[in-house]
Amino acid sequence: MLDHSKKINNMEQPKINIPYVSKKNPAVEVIMQRSIEDTELLLKLVAERKPSLIVELGHGNGGFTMAMHEALPMAYIKSFDIRKIPLDVVMDNVSGRVSFINDDVLDGSSAVRTYLAWSNRKLLYCDNGNKTQEVLMYAKYLNKGDMLGVHDYSVQQSVSDALATSSSIESYLEYIGFKKHHHEDFEEKLMRSRLWIKTG
Repeated sequence: MLDHSKKINNMEQPKINIPYVSKKNPAVEVIMQRSIEDTELLLKLVAERKPSLIVELGHGNGGFTMAMHEALPMAYIKSFDIRKIPLDVVMDNVSGRVSFINDDVLDGSSAVRTYLAWSNRKLLYCDNGNKTQEVLMYAKYLNKGDMLGVHDYSVQQSVSDALATSSSIESYLEYIGFKKHHHEDFEEKLMRSRLWIKTG
């Protein structure tokens, strides 16, 4: 099997500040820091699993939040960010199922844990800046059938030996019952998102 870690870490950085154009209202554009191709593949795979709840850590300008809402209009989305970012355009184009919450998720947010305790099928999506810490803090609260997504993922992100029995996020997630979900599709096109499903 090919080692994609060097490709991912040495690849040319994807263009940032890409506008997400609303599928419902093409006049609405919201900047997001991810590629359209990565967004489309991720949302296709997530939609196949039909989560009832999405917990997003790090919403930025809200472009990806709006994309998730349009792809999964019946899912509740709880989106966290420590920064107070104007979200008027996004709020005008999403339903009451979407909530933006100003909170520091790296400080052990009790609100995040409360939502992850829901029995419905969930997606936890980590994009807040410190993926290693986010995974370590919150992946353990997911249940069988739930999904974990990470953006700007690097297979070389390390995990403290004091907190896990191995030296990588992948090994840690496997240890607590997660399996990779279509990683080869993201790797083939050098995309920076990854998905796992809790199977144990």
